[in-house]
Amino acid sequence: MMAFLAAAVVLLAAICLLNLLLIFAVLRRLREHTDELDRLRSRPADPAAEEAGALIGRSLSDLVTATGDRPELVGFFDAGCSSCHELAPDFAVASRRAPSVAVVTGTGQGVDELVALLAGGPTVLLGKRATDVSASVGIRAYPTFVRVDAEGTVLHAQLTTVDGLMATAPA
Repeated sequence: MMAFLAAAVVLLAAICLLNLLLIFAVLRRLREHTDELDRLRSRPADPAAEEAGALIGRSLSDLVTATGDRPELVGFFDAGCSSCHELAPDFAVASRRAPSVAVVTGTGQGVDELVALLAGGPTVLLGKRATDVSASVGIRAYPTFVRVDAEGTVLHAQLTTVDGLMATAPA
């Protein structure tokens, strides 16, 4: 009987030690996550959002030359961007209310999917011309949506949402 009691105490002690080790591992991991969150909070605001704001006042004359249109709305999409595929139908709907151009960069099946999602809406610019226009405008984040005036100057730029783009029209 005493042997069983000793074995039970040893087993219980081993379980307690294992539990203690697991608690220390979880606490260490929690500290790492806290440090990572603190580091992320101390970073400046989203640089891509700052870049979208930097587009305001920039001329899109290259785009007007490439399409022959005078668009009011311009959407920049990339074939490898999942958010672009999600927001393309919203841009197509918004583009039915104003002359629009969708600049689609990238290659492969993703381009075909984006073109299908944008069907019935904006004029679509593809291939090297699209890549050149995106580079000349300075697009670094996708999707980017801009509203331009009659001269092709960017009045408003935003990332990742089409909401409010039409509301930025001058009165």
